[in-house]
Amino acid sequence: MLTNLDWIAPGKPFPPKSEKQRIKVYRENEMLFNGAHGAVFGKDFKEIEKRLKKRHADPMVVFNYPQLLTKKTADFVCGEMPNITVGKKKSDDLNSVLDEMGFGAMLYEAVLDLVRFGDAPVKTMNDRISAVSPDCWFPIVDPTDLKRKTHEVIAFPTDPDEDNRFRKIYIEIHERGIVEIREYTAEPHEDGTDIIFGSQIGESVRQPTNMDDFAVLVLKNVSNSKSIHGIDDFGIIKSIVEGLIWRIHCIDQVLNKHSEPSMSVPESAMTFDKKYGWYLDLGKAFVRNKKDDPDVSYVTWDGNLESCFKEIEFLVNQLYILSEMGAAFMDGGEGGRANSGTALKLRMTSPRIKARRITEINTHTIKKLIVAAAHIKGITDIDIKDVGISWNDGLPDDKKESSDILVQATGGKAFMSQATAIKQWGDYDDKAVQEELDRIETEQAAQGPTVYAPMEIRDEQDEGTDTAV
Repeated sequence: MLTNLDWIAPGKPFPPKSEKQRIKVYRENEMLFNGAHGAVFGKDFKEIEKRLKKRHADPMVVFNYPQLLTKKTADFVCGEMPNITVGKKKSDDLNSVLDEMGFGAMLYEAVLDLVRFGDAPVKTMNDRISAVSPDCWFPIVDPTDLKRKTHEVIAFPTDPDEDNRFRKIYIEIHERGIVEIREYTAEPHEDGTDIIFGSQIGESVRQPTNMDDFAVLVLKNVSNSKSIHGIDDFGIIKSIVEGLIWRIHCIDQVLNKHSEPSMSVPESAMTFDKKYGWYLDLGKAFVRNKKDDPDVSYVTWDGNLESCFKEIEFLVNQLYILSEMGAAFMDGGEGGRANSGTALKLRMTSPRIKARRITEINTHTIKKLIVAAAHIKGITDIDIKDVGISWNDGLPDDKKESSDILVQATGGKAFMSQATAIKQWGDYDDKAVQEELDRIETEQAAQGPTVYAPMEIRDEQDEGTDTAV
């Protein structure tokens, strides 16, 4: 953990030594997300291969549960854009600004990052808001309070040569309301893998960000008191995914080996060739000298892999539990069986709780991002305390169940007007609603005859006049 800016100087290694393990985990998780499981688990598989004296321990079947876990979690958190309010007129202007800046897409990318990395830095600068890869993010904390950040640093190598060796290092040092931009040359490190800071290129440039807070705000996963970083969701399931891949690989090897046809034949069926040795000639007759001599037949193998499949079932169940996804991993694999809205929500209780935990942790930071986005677009009369966020769970609404609940709550009476019902349930605009009402009225009038009711005759009214309508 970094407590000062002394590591940004000529001769210092980049990235700093204290951050290497964190960045290594980020890169491994990135490979798992992209399906490069062999690059992450390959060393372990080689050790097992050596211990069991196996050959070709390179699994071909990969279960990319990490990517599925990441996308499913992001779907539950913000697959459906949250409702953002700050007064009627302001809300319309603010939502237009957020749409223009691609806030929804940025938020989804940030949630993907906080699931797979634990941290998701977001930078708001120069009329743009964008997610930043956390391996380029280096928070500087107060040595007396590890939860209090004094600077946010964005740093990454640039300008690769023809051998893909970087020649420069770009640095942004963020303070509250100010960002300092530097650039250094990049020199090769003695270990041949990392680089070190060379001399500074030009002068530092300090410029205001027009923000009261840092221009880099960080969304995070669950954390603890000993770290400023969030905990990624891959670490808890990594060994289970590795075990599943290896077990399926072993089963695959057994089945492939015993799928090759083998035969039981008498000795007379074999023919010797000086060049090729003994071989089975299926084009001739085979003499059985004795009744005990084997007949010509294929050898079948009855493999008992029941214990292997029981282990796989156990590991998969643990994967569902530890990832907190449960039925969400099996969604869509039930033969098209329809579920009511209530049943679906009950089956998805665990991932919905997980999604709500993430939103509770990050709602305040997201409000800061919304205010920052509004300020850089010229909407300066919005304060963080005025912003309201209503999160959705990403599950489809069951309108029938919702209407049944409202009918019960109102004692069986109508709970909305006919026009509102048509607008909400039919997704019509005002003009289409009025046209639909006119059409309904016309159809109802055409279905029944006009009924004439006699009028009451008053004393002063002539009996033969206007007696009916």
